[in-house]
Amino acid sequence: MIQSVSLWHITPTDLGVEFFDPSTSVLTADQELYRLVNNSLVPLNKTRFSSNDYNAILKMRKFLTNVRNRLEAPAAVREFPGITGCIASYTVTENLSCYIMDSGIAVFFEKGDPIPIADMDYFSLPTFHERQIYEDDYCVNHKVSERKKALYDFLHLLWDCVDSKDFHYSASTEFGNQGIPYTLCITMIDDPDLISHNISQQMKRNIHALIDTSAFNNILQESQWDLIKKHIDSDDISQLKLMELSETLVFTDNWSGVLLAGDLSHNKTCIDWLLEFEVLLQSQWLLFYAYCENVSRQNMSAMDLQKILNSVEFAKINLDNDISSNMEQCRHDMRNSLIRSSDINTIYFRMHGMVTNKLKMKLMEDDRKKARFSLFSDLSLLSIALLELYGVMDQLLSRKEFTITNLISALLMALISGVCFWFMIKGRN
Repeated sequence: MIQSVSLWHITPTDLGVEFFDPSTSVLTADQELYRLVNNSLVPLNKTRFSSNDYNAILKMRKFLTNVRNRLEAPAAVREFPGITGCIASYTVTENLSCYIMDSGIAVFFEKGDPIPIADMDYFSLPTFHERQIYEDDYCVNHKVSERKKALYDFLHLLWDCVDSKDFHYSASTEFGNQGIPYTLCITMIDDPDLISHNISQQMKRNIHALIDTSAFNNILQESQWDLIKKHIDSDDISQLKLMELSETLVFTDNWSGVLLAGDLSHNKTCIDWLLEFEVLLQSQWLLFYAYCENVSRQNMSAMDLQKILNSVEFAKINLDNDISSNMEQCRHDMRNSLIRSSDINTIYFRMHGMVTNKLKMKLMEDDRKKARFSLFSDLSLLSIALLELYGVMDQLLSRKEFTITNLISALLMALISGVCFWFMIKGRN
């Protein structure tokens, strides 16, 4: 029997700064680095790090110290959460947490309260109704509602603590809705009696409706709920795929969201697997998307564009290979499913193509500037040569006796000068 249904949301935002480049650094955002950057009293052995890495640690320390000094409650700083790439985590409210990633992405995670449900046979209706209201508030409503105030306040605090932003557009209220491009929904169905291989048809129908979402086009009009129930009952659920994470917990996902159903209180390990990877995945998704938006708006040098390419290629490889030989098969399958359903490969290739083309154009522009400078240099050298030639010609023409040999020499010098000038101009075209 279902005890409760709640919505958890993951909302990534951009701080506009990359703390270090993992493709050129030996630093790893693990528990040791977390301890180093969150406690400024821990001594740094400068000989252990390159100058760039040492400066990166100081940069992270300064930012996180600024954040701690601005926080009203020092206890809001949390211990290392076990998330790859995380350099700091905070408890913003009782239900809202924030994770700072080494890429400069801040990921907010909010646990929603249980949703009041009158008819458990159709629990998907009030669940999606609540989800629609939540997501409309975050992604459409520009006003600072009570629901969003704590997140907005903390996000602006983080922005204020960044000394110098590398990317201005994606770390501003102009990006998305007040700096928030999207929020990912995770539906949590707490059913202690659920058996993974023996789920009722009505449960499957509700799960299918929450993942497919096509039945809920008019969910905000409660007068349409009876028709929606008929839609749920008539939908073909034969294609619904539920992954068994344990004997009492199932998982499914697609582009629209993620769903877990089962005994939540006794499957904390599996739930932690999901959250740890989803925070990393969404931080990378937004990173690639933010690059798309910033590269098209900022005038970056060829070196900056190449640095972005190196960074994202390294990040993508790490994301695809963030596994270990002793990882459980269901955990591995869940991660692969989350990667597929997120369509992160689509945004990655879009971003990669955009940055690559911008880099090619920048290199061509730089070559053109070099050619112009080179032409100027050649003209300067030609002017010097002509001045020297003028002296020779002046002496030659001032001679009292002007023989045929002198004439031939003058013509040869003029011809050579003309040929050199022609080759110089031709080589620049």
